[in-house]
Amino acid sequence: MILSNPPDTLHSMSYDLLPNDKPLVKVERVGREQQPVIVVDGILRDPESVVRLAVERLRFVPAQSNYPGLNAAAPSEYAAAMMRAVAPLVHETFGFNIQAPARAQAFFGIVTTPPTRMNAQQRRPHTDTTNPLQLAVLHYLCDESHGGTAFFRHRATGFESVDDQQLRQVKEMIAADAEAQLKAGLPPPVTLGDDRHFERTAALDSKFNRVLIYRSRVFHSQNLNPTANFSPDPRKGRLTANTFITYPG
Repeated sequence: MILSNPPDTLHSMSYDLLPNDKPLVKVERVGREQQPVIVVDGILRDPESVVRLAVERLRFVPAQSNYPGLNAAAPSEYAAAMMRAVAPLVHETFGFNIQAPARAQAFFGIVTTPPTRMNAQQRRPHTDTTNPLQLAVLHYLCDESHGGTAFFRHRATGFESVDDQQLRQVKEMIAADAEAQLKAGLPPPVTLGDDRHFERTAALDSKFNRVLIYRSRVFHSQNLNPTANFSPDPRKGRLTANTFITYPG
């Protein structure tokens, strides 16, 4: 187990990060590719402890990426706990080797930017990487009022997951279309997710202490509820913990 997060900052008994003994697990298959998405309800036995951790110990700052809100590095204990909790499910569903060392990086995020104020890249479906051996583990620490996560197909190519060359092709096509729109004097689109470039293939709701596990190379986006409060308070806003685990080939 290799962790890319900062050194441990928590006393081992300060917060309960142990998995639930009997979580509810199902596997959804999305899109034409039938990409697996593992849905785990009740992943940790004391999720309120994790919210308390976010409030008491984490320092949230504006994201240095296209994430539409605030980020805070996750303690390595959290990343390690999540790796252990999902390992059997990952092996069963994706067939990855969970006995060999894997690399994990995690952060906590709070969406604070409404869709009407997002830039084009923040509104558009994306991939986290093109590495087929990386999984995203999205842990909802908010309720369903904030909206969940959606998955997409690129309309022109039919791609739902991409390698390096395919992603480059998609980006070039979107850039060319944006340039044509600009030359025609048309305003940029303001749709979140489902638009002229991407078709939504599935949407999964958020739920407190629910985890979604999916390949990072699949096109996806936040499926935000228009009535969400976009509060920066971890106790009120759309708080999630995002762990990226890369398994050996």
